[in-house]
Amino acid sequence: MGMYDVLEHKIKCPKCNANVQIEEQIKWTNCCVLNYYKVGDKIDAPDGEYDFATFVRPELFVKCEKCGEKIHYKVVVKSGILSEIKINHFD
Repeated sequence: MGMYDVLEHKIKCPKCNANVQIEEQIKWTNCCVLNYYKVGDKIDAPDGEYDFATFVRPELFVKCEKCGEKIHYKVVVKSGILSEIKINHFD
């Protein structure tokens, strides 16, 4: 798979309200040199919303360790800042 960068964040499970740790390898940054990113960090990626990690992992999700809920999320980049990681609700 080569080099990648990593997202780190905690998100609340919408089903049981537990805090769930996200640690996701991503390949949509421009560098991919094992940088770790958290909300508020400057990130070398085009502005936009990302709901995928890599071509191998085409969706961002984490499973809640407490209840097993599959939580889809997306990453928002604005003005070169990782501004938000939020639950991706599908209608």
